[in-house]
Amino acid sequence: GLLIKGFGITGINLGNVHLSSLTALHENLFRLSTEKDIDLHASDYVLSPDPVYSGLYVETDYDEVTSIVANFEEVPIDLAADVYFYLNHPEYFGFGLFTGTARYEISDQFSLGAGVEVGSDALKQVRFGFDYYF
Repeated sequence: GLLIKGFGITGINLGNVHLSSLTALHENLFRLSTEKDIDLHASDYVLSPDPVYSGLYVETDYDEVTSIVANFEEVPIDLAADVYFYLNHPEYFGFGLFTGTARYEISDQFSLGAGVEVGSDALKQVRFGFDYYF
């Protein structure tokens, strides 16, 4: 038979704003075990990892993620917002997690960044960063 594991939407661009989404219908989404949800967008998750690489992935708690990423050419700033959902939990419309990040390129070598991760029950993480590239 035919089993549809999920579906995704990518390539929706409205100027400098990019929209993507990934929905798992039978399992939860998977991410690389070395990454954190606050650093990822919908295109970074998989529905079912290849068995050869399955040891590199961990299953998340979420069934769906929708990402909005804005990159501006006039101003060197990147903004991103990701919303994660539980498809089988009706409370809060299935809301599971919100992550938001911002990064401002001061120069080719310096950038400032900030991020926040908010779950359905509490603030999980706040991040501030100053990066130097060489």
